[in-house]
Amino acid sequence: MLLIIVFGKLVAPRILVELVALIIILAGLGLGITSLFGIPQHGPAKILLPAMAGMIINGLLLFIFITNFWAARNQALHPSVAPIAAGSSLPATSPRRFQNGKITFQYDSRYQVKSVGEKGQIFLQRPDSNIVITDHGQKLDVRDAAEKLAAAIKNDFEQQNYKDITESEFENFETTNFIGNKVRLEYIRPPSLRVVAEIYMISTKHNTYSFLHYYPQDQKAIAPLLFQTVLNTFSEVDGRKGTGAD
Repeated sequence: MLLIIVFGKLVAPRILVELVALIIILAGLGLGITSLFGIPQHGPAKILLPAMAGMIINGLLLFIFITNFWAARNQALHPSVAPIAAGSSLPATSPRRFQNGKITFQYDSRYQVKSVGEKGQIFLQRPDSNIVITDHGQKLDVRDAAEKLAAAIKNDFEQQNYKDITESEFENFETTNFIGNKVRLEYIRPPSLRVVAEIYMISTKHNTYSFLHYYPQDQKAIAPLLFQTVLNTFSEVDGRKGTGAD
């Protein structure tokens, strides 16, 4: 059976080979179960052990087949996005728009976007840039909120035994729509990946939001460009129901 899977792919389409392999696995299980019915007539000596061995082997093969099938299905439904090679330019892409009942922003279409609850967090994920937008549910002092969030994140890094943790000075920043406060953390994540964690805190007319932007240091030419699209287009929505990510 293993020979069919390994060498069959060299001479036949993959889907055909895997279909034949599945039929053989199911047949093996069926024959093993059927042979057990012969024990009352012929005794267990020459039937039980071979039947059980065959059923266990074919059961494991069926488990592997099903696991690979679901992995391939999930990959097809949610394809991963390859990181942009360090040092390369950022290819052009059409931006998408996110909107819920309170906020809206544009984002690079290469992000995978997930929103957790109407007042929860919004996750934008790529291998080379991850953004977490948090709705704090009230208007806060941005400097004080940024300091507390930075301290909490730094403590979490220390708890996870990240090495060489550094923290920049707090400074003001300005976007198209807001003025806020930001700070930059860096750390080494085992085994030796240098990661940047940037914290941006803004207050709108009604609320305070934080942006956490994580990316490998070798992506510093690409990741900030991806993030700035989100930050510079972020704004509040007054009195309109949203539709989520376009």
